[in-house]
Amino acid sequence: MKKWMMAMLATVLLVLSAVSQGCAGKLTVTTTVDGQGATDTAGDSSWNDGATVTVRATPDPFWRFDSWSGDYSGTQNPLVFTIKRNMTIVAHFSPNYQTWTLVDETMGVPPGEEYRYGWGFNETIMGMPPGEHYAQSHSFVVAAATMHDVTVSGTFAVTSTSPGDQVEVLILDDANFLAITTGGSWTALYSLAPTTKGTLNVPITTADEGATRFWIIFVDFSSKVPSVLRVQATIYLKWTGY
Repeated sequence: MKKWMMAMLATVLLVLSAVSQGCAGKLTVTTTVDGQGATDTAGDSSWNDGATVTVRATPDPFWRFDSWSGDYSGTQNPLVFTIKRNMTIVAHFSPNYQTWTLVDETMGVPPGEEYRYGWGFNETIMGMPPGEHYAQSHSFVVAAATMHDVTVSGTFAVTSTSPGDQVEVLILDDANFLAITTGGSWTALYSLAPTTKGTLNVPITTADEGATRFWIIFVDFSSKVPSVLRVQATIYLKWTGY
């Protein structure tokens, strides 16, 4: 009986030794995040020396993946490498976010001018009789990624030398802006009826998911000539990028 117990104990010790040696041979990858997003190692938590490791970075909505740092650097995503030692890697994310502030921007038709072209618009394209309308616009441009699931928000107010003047707000992607300025067929992604002040909170899933530019346009609806209208606005644009 005693010999049997000793044999069992020896077997257990051998198994524990083997497990211990196996664990000691495993390597780990520690990932951290800078910004808003997450990392994934395909469900694995440790690897044998020489194994292939894949780490994927996934940004939160309205954020984008920029780069890796730490024991590996670069912009490849997913990151694939052969592990030789314990690693620490940082995934860096940046916001897809732009702000535009317009303070006392002059629009309209100043005294002494019967009609004035503005930002490529004319009375034929916009249906604007001479001396009555003028447009002010701003574009948000993204060079590194195309935009979709766009959110436009912000506030604006209007003052005018002619009581009753109002502003209409249009939001267009680049393709529709080009169409509007050349007399082609266009569709506003967002159109706010003429108002003297307002709040924007517009989620837009773009029809053209290859867009890299969006236009925010204020159109002056003037009842009298001359008319000088000023816009104060703070506009925020967020997007998801491919």
